[in-house]
Amino acid sequence: MMCVATDSSSVTSDGNLAYDPQATIQRILHDHWRPFAAKFHQPKYAHRAAFLLAHCRTALMGGHVERCENGHVVKVHYNSCRHRCCPACSAAPRKSWLNKWQTKMLDTSAMQIVFTLPSELSKLWKFNKQLIANLLFNSAKDSLLTLLADPQFLGAKPGLLAALHTWSQTLAAHPHVHFIVTFGGLASDGTWKTPKKECVLPRQVLMCMFRGKFLANLRKHVLSGKALLPEEWNLMKCLSLLNQLGRAPWNVKLLERYAHAKGVTLYLARYLRGGPIGNRRIVSYADGKVTFQYLDRRNPSNPKTKEMTLSATDFLKQWAQHIPPTAMHTVRAYGLYATGNRKKLEQARSLLASSATTSPETVSEPEEPSEVEQKHRCPMCNASVVVEPLEFAEPVRAWNVHRARIKVRDRGPPGFQRV
Repeated sequence: MMCVATDSSSVTSDGNLAYDPQATIQRILHDHWRPFAAKFHQPKYAHRAAFLLAHCRTALMGGHVERCENGHVVKVHYNSCRHRCCPACSAAPRKSWLNKWQTKMLDTSAMQIVFTLPSELSKLWKFNKQLIANLLFNSAKDSLLTLLADPQFLGAKPGLLAALHTWSQTLAAHPHVHFIVTFGGLASDGTWKTPKKECVLPRQVLMCMFRGKFLANLRKHVLSGKALLPEEWNLMKCLSLLNQLGRAPWNVKLLERYAHAKGVTLYLARYLRGGPIGNRRIVSYADGKVTFQYLDRRNPSNPKTKEMTLSATDFLKQWAQHIPPTAMHTVRAYGLYATGNRKKLEQARSLLASSATTSPETVSEPEEPSEVEQKHRCPMCNASVVVEPLEFAEPVRAWNVHRARIKVRDRGPPGFQRV
């Protein structure tokens, strides 16, 4: 793999970062996915993701036209692909998710706990993403709920919101789960309990329980044959590695408490949509090489922004491994935030509201009707703007973003087959 890491130097004279408008994920996929997919086997969901991202906001997705009744304004808008790895159309779904969860969050402080998979299991992760993701979520969730139910630590049921991230800043495989945990919980007697200590859980105890649960469940799946092993691995080698990892320390971080969980959701929302890298991090793309920025955190007290250059093939190899399989949920809620605990969540919300000091609510002024109407009126004659479906002179088969069975062979990447 060709890889060149240098200090970040793509800065203009005024101190702002210089970006190449042609250096986008869409352009790289359009130019290089065909030879990449022909050389390296990719699952069907990766082909579908590449196809959608490469044709996002193009005629193949269909669209609509905004027309003025008097012919002054004609605007053509092509539809977005709506894929969760697309950086071009991720802003609206991210904002919608953020608004939903910030409304649902309890008005209390929260902790962030990060559970990271050891790097020795990266090859196993590649062949069993759905399986290991479920084990990662469930092992971390069971460990937290078990320990926090103990009166020694909390003795109540908290609200848990978990999000899976699979990449590092350099696009290497780095599966880890972020948990947002309410600083307190609903006790069995119907009261809200708050931890007595600032550090609710001892890290070593949490790490050992999480490690034990994860390895025990993974070992069962390996012995039953449900887990696929890499070609160079055999059963004995895999079991030996699991035994070694059972004696090694795992990376479990308990971060400082936040005043409110809404601040942590802002951090998580940036990684929920848009894929492992956004277009703003891609500095240049030319001659089959991609240069992107990453944050070097080897010195936590002084992180530095650097640049890495990869060939387009190696870049796509790194990027494609982070496409989530179809129907894999990367955000999950447990405890009070679980769907089946809505009554308990409202009970906890009422308890927190009654104990909090009431403060005057700030009510934002409603938008003037004239401003809203102005968006749908012609700026020249003030006539209403009509939205019509986009019609083509030549027939174009629309791509249904929710069903991968409709396709156009001559427009899709090679190897893109019917599901």
